[in-house]
Amino acid sequence: MFYTIFYDIDSDGSNFVACSELLHYFEIEDTKFEHKLFGLFDEDASGEINFMEFVCSMWNMLTLHITELGSLVFLMFSPDGRRPLTYSEIREIMEMMVS
Repeated sequence: MFYTIFYDIDSDGSNFVACSELLHYFEIEDTKFEHKLFGLFDEDASGEINFMEFVCSMWNMLTLHITELGSLVFLMFSPDGRRPLTYSEIREIMEMMVS
């Protein structure tokens, strides 16, 4: 199932999925928040995700409990989860979520 979806999303046939392809496929608005979230999926920071990154990301998102959403947003700004967020990062999160 994931294989078929991945290759449906990969509109240019590159065997990689760019953020724009993912957003277009799922009809999600192209915002700064979505790009930041995509960065969590993109383990090697290449700007695209391969099939393994896609499967791991989708599995993590689909099994995420509603109570864990705050942790997900935190990881968008502190990928290693070790440092506290700065005031400006918290402000940026709030601005991204309301825009």
